Amino acid sequence: MAAPFANSAARKQAYRCLSQPLNFIAATAEFQPFLAESFDWVHMRSMLDHVQVPDLALLEAWRVLESGGRVLIGLYVEGGKSGAISLERRVKDTVKAALETMGINRWKDHHVWHPTYAALIRLIEDNGFTVEDTYWQPQWNDMVCYVAAVKCSSSLGKL
Repeated sequence: MAAPFANSAARKQAYRCLSQPLNFIAATAEFQPFLAESFDWVHMRSMLDHVQVPDLALLEAWRVLESGGRVLIGLYVEGGKSGAISLERRVKDTVKAALETMGINRWKDHHVWHPTYAALIRLIEDNGFTVEDTYWQPQWNDMVCYVAAVKCSSSLGKL
């Protein structure tokens, strides 16, 4: 049974591409086994903060996207929309790190990267994309965003 949000008007508003027929193919972000300029969309949801080299994942997205192709990145960002990281969050993170050093791994953080919104935008733009839109998920208190960006026609892909 599909979740109520699966075919809702809210989802189709957030993802306008869902109103068109499409196929999804899963691949490792950093090393995609596809020819250059093979796709019109690359979707990265809740994964970019788990890779060792986020730049490599974005460079691969740029490589496999056709001219004018788009990347959609969904991610929790530190400080959310405001960019302000609360004292409560800083204390929790410090306590979790201290517990981990004592061998208590129950709350271990498996994320490699903890970007702010500004750092996420800088990563996207530094890798040859122009940000078109950002959608903040209200149900996550504006801490999770989806950033849509278009592949620039720069010389980046010739590196």
